Amino acid sequence: GGFRAQYFSLNAPVFTPLADSPYRGISPVTPPAAYTGDGSVAYWVRRSNTKIRAHVGQGYRAPSLYERFGAGWDSFFGYSTYGDPRLQPERSIGFDVGLEQNFAQQRARVSATYFENRLHRVITFADSISADPFGRFFGYATAEDGARSRGLEISGSAAPVRGVNITASYTFVDATEPPSGGKVFRVFVIPRHQVNAFATWRANSRLNLGFDTLNSSGYISPVFAGFSSVNYTFNGLRRMNASASYRLPLTENSALRFQVRGENLSGQNYLENGFRTPGRTAMGGIVYEF
Repeated sequence: GGFRAQYFSLNAPVFTPLADSPYRGISPVTPPAAYTGDGSVAYWVRRSNTKIRAHVGQGYRAPSLYERFGAGWDSFFGYSTYGDPRLQPERSIGFDVGLEQNFAQQRARVSATYFENRLHRVITFADSISADPFGRFFGYATAEDGARSRGLEISGSAAPVRGVNITASYTFVDATEPPSGGKVFRVFVIPRHQVNAFATWRANSRLNLGFDTLNSSGYISPVFAGFSSVNYTFNGLRRMNASASYRLPLTENSALRFQVRGENLSGQNYLENGFRTPGRTAMGGIVYEF
């Protein structure tokens, strides 16, 4: 179990030029004290080599200074104020339960976990604000959210032969916004299905090889166009990477390690929130160990 107490203090900010600041005359609002708890429990069934576990914890985030007093300038809108000194902190709670089963004298393991997270209050960027004391038309705001994400993760690992380790996992996530107009909407950007796998082979005392892949289903994301945003469904990720490292001993207590890694080997044209990501990428380096 764990318990955390956080206390905050905010001195009166100074704005320049003061005459043009929308925050002049505003007394700083210090975030309230935060008391959060976290706890977990596990039970080991020795006869069947099974572990049963559960966890619950709270989340808390105080608003940043930019979220409270931020501003910006562009050639179209000119000077715009985004921040709100009255913002309330974010709060959430989450829990998970699961079990792990070991086989073959701890050389193989499978696990399954159910998880759920609920957002009680969040800080959002609202694109429409009316009757604002700071003259804002859009900016940061506090919302009693109620969004929820829940799902299941299944994973496994095995060491079939000496020097080889293989792990894989599948995750299903159902992330939804608070009901609006009798409808429930999916949260942007988060895919429902995701599969990843990782394999390493220690060929000898000097050479290590690795391969990993990440695959996900499509996701929905808004793309800003003009004065509004349009929602698009983007294809999921299909990413394959490989790496290798070679350790060259120099003395009894020092060595050089040569590393190389290639990413997105299939050259997938993948978009994140409408922005294109790099294609095939290679990188290398040398590490001196002493």
